[in-house]
Amino acid sequence: MTNEFADLDTNELVTLIGRQQDAVREMADALHRMEYALQRRMEADGATAIPHPDYVVTLKRPVVWDRTKLAALGELVPPDILATCFTPRHEETVIVEAAYNMTVGKTLGKYGRAVQEVLDAAKGEGPARLSVTARKEKTS
Repeated sequence: MTNEFADLDTNELVTLIGRQQDAVREMADALHRMEYALQRRMEADGATAIPHPDYVVTLKRPVVWDRTKLAALGELVPPDILATCFTPRHEETVIVEAAYNMTVGKTLGKYGRAVQEVLDAAKGEGPARLSVTARKEKTS
């Protein structure tokens, strides 16, 4: 395999690399601005997907939980049930903050309206994630 840059002297190669790095930065910045504009349009339209023949376009917001509000679950849910989703603050090599496994914790609403109200109050949205990916071509 031949190297297309073998004939360049070192200074020319360094200059070319620098220019390419600048071009990549400019393209990345333009891409970021385009994604931002598309995300804002989708949010304004209340869209979570856009139909497109060549790309799969989705906008998702992960669920985030307010741990300070979840603390009320300790008074509303039996300790053995709470232990299935809660790790109290403890010390290892460093202090490990209290944590809730909300994959399990979000199911605690079955223990009453007060528990569901705590969960609802603690639930929020994380930052939006825009995804634009090329559709896979169908092979026959």
